[in-house]
Amino acid sequence: MRKILTRIFSGLLLFISIASYSQEASLYKWSYTSKKISNGKYEIVFLTTGVQGWQLYAPNQNLSGVQTVELSFADSSISFEKNISDKGTSKSFVSSIFENTTVKVYEGQTEWKTTITFKNDTIPAEVQGKLTYFYGKNDEFTPDLPLSFHIPLEGGVGSTIRIKI
Repeated sequence: MRKILTRIFSGLLLFISIASYSQEASLYKWSYTSKKISNGKYEIVFLTTGVQGWQLYAPNQNLSGVQTVELSFADSSISFEKNISDKGTSKSFVSSIFENTTVKVYEGQTEWKTTITFKNDTIPAEVQGKLTYFYGKNDEFTPDLPLSFHIPLEGGVGSTIRIKI
């Protein structure tokens, strides 16, 4: 009897662990591009159409010690403007979550831009990084999954190393 109960319990535990495992999907869908400005300098653009019923917090806001948008790059030779320019129809309101601070959000399409500069002469074929941002509605303030991006760069060079076995 004990063997049967152990097998049932193990099977139930396995079923629960498989059923509860799920990969979360990002709420916001993004597109991104780059545009060469000059040698070693590129404009990076992020665009989203928004999500019905949700508010996307605009960049360049520090809300009670939390940056609403952060950008990081895998390549340490990249420097970038910390202020991200934003475009779209925004809405501002006083938020009770952040001690009655006025916050800026987007409820529809928005475009965010920043300029990156490479410190060395070799420009890679693509730039890799992560965009972290927050969204919410009513009294919610939620981080979305970081957006990992790979953006092709005009005039960039792919790896010239060939590994021979």
